[in-house]
Amino acid sequence: YHMSELQAKDILAILSGEKSERLPIVIESTANDNVFVFWSGHGVPGALCWNDDAYGIMGDQLDKTFRRMREKRSYRKLLMMVEACFSGGVMKQCEGIPGMLFVTAANGDETSKADVFNSEMKVWMSNRFTSTFIEQITDNKEVAMRDLYYRLFINTVGSHVMVYNAENYGNLYSANMSEFINSIVR
Repeated sequence: YHMSELQAKDILAILSGEKSERLPIVIESTANDNVFVFWSGHGVPGALCWNDDAYGIMGDQLDKTFRRMREKRSYRKLLMMVEACFSGGVMKQCEGIPGMLFVTAANGDETSKADVFNSEMKVWMSNRFTSTFIEQITDNKEVAMRDLYYRLFINTVGSHVMVYNAENYGNLYSANMSEFINSIVR
């Protein structure tokens, strides 16, 4: 899909596997699947922005979507990484769901600073959260969640990388990224 074709509510439908004529491609995962979501964009306190809608996806909407996914048994593990201002406040609202882990580039009270600039396009592309993440998984698909968090934390500039719902996820020392990207990244 192109971003311009979707509304914020469509993202929630895609995540929860709700096919429609308008959304023929959704995540059709089962209790045996691991789901990985990487979100990079803008955020405001309590919400992730979508297109021109500053409050596109509220934390409580995401929480309801994730709880519905849990009820439908549509994942084994779910990892959502979010690079957006105030993203910690959004993901904190989703705590308490078994098998889910949320890693954010900023806590709920701060902005996320872009520091990767494309001089050819004259635009800020992302922040060190994303570039460090890509570097880490490219170098080692089996990087432990704990080690990935540590690398993200020490390399992200201007905000505090946060982890939410770890107590409902599992051992961060033995869980690793290959559970989510083994068949994608080569």
